[in-house]
Amino acid sequence: MIDSIIKKIEIEDRKFTTYIHPIETNEKIAEWISAYSNTQGGIIIFGINDDGKNLHIKNFPFDIDENKIRKLLDNHVVFYIEKFNYMNRKLAYIKVEKNDVVVKAQGVAYIITNNQDISKVISKKVFISYNHNETDIVNIIEKILIKKGNNKIEISRDINELRYKDSLDKFMKSIKEHDYIISIISNAYLRSIPCMYEISELMRDRDYYKKLLFIIITEDDKKYYKKDVKNIEADIYSLNRFDYITYWENEKAKIDSKLLEIKNPALTSDIARLSKKIEIITLNIGDFISKLNDGLGVNFEKMLKSDFQDFITIILGQEK
Repeated sequence: MIDSIIKKIEIEDRKFTTYIHPIETNEKIAEWISAYSNTQGGIIIFGINDDGKNLHIKNFPFDIDENKIRKLLDNHVVFYIEKFNYMNRKLAYIKVEKNDVVVKAQGVAYIITNNQDISKVISKKVFISYNHNETDIVNIIEKILIKKGNNKIEISRDINELRYKDSLDKFMKSIKEHDYIISIISNAYLRSIPCMYEISELMRDRDYYKKLLFIIITEDDKKYYKKDVKNIEADIYSLNRFDYITYWENEKAKIDSKLLEIKNPALTSDIARLSKKIEIITLNIGDFISKLNDGLGVNFEKMLKSDFQDFITIILGQEK
């Protein structure tokens, strides 16, 4: 690797390469690492002055504090540091690998611009709301949106954001803080307390429908599931759509009946909270089903064939 670094210096190669002299702050170095991680990867070489026309071999008698730099970056960043000697001068470099997941420095993502400088990424936050039966579908969607979004789309989903003992309620309520919400509408989704509670939280925003993007799961989408699944289709375009409203009314009646049966105060408080959630869902399910019925939903297979171009265009606000 050192031989290729020396060759870069000798031919004054600036492609995906940054020369630094005399020294930069840990914060600035972290920004460069973020930028290279989010583009094509690159090299940061220390001890060489670049005046824009020529490179001048200087010296780098400092230590790079790798631990402090890593603390400023996301854990999934990939880079390594090496010192070397050239023309009796001490130099060092950082080799940064391209990362398929956005790398941030102090919570901000950077990219390399066309003039080899760095720029902040103005990204859109997208929340994916789904039932875990549709995990295989969501994995495909997430991968494509990250790739096609050119690091300008941040995906939030429970398996990425939650750790042991984290609050699921707090995560679900964060749905309102996102620019867009993609709902994977399946039969299981419309009968799930967590999923419908997420949507109920979103519906507190008067303009929630402007932020909502949805995919309607049909029986044709079964081929994309790794496991055997049954009754996946969300039947929202026939009179059967009213069955979902009846379902939640029945669930509310069942939980209220259970609440009357249990006498232990420690248990009734938990059931009362669950009853309240189901009540909120019951109040919102009719309006949500109506919105889905009025909207032009597209099934997963059709969206996949276009690499989710419609979603990307809407999220980024421009043609890709």
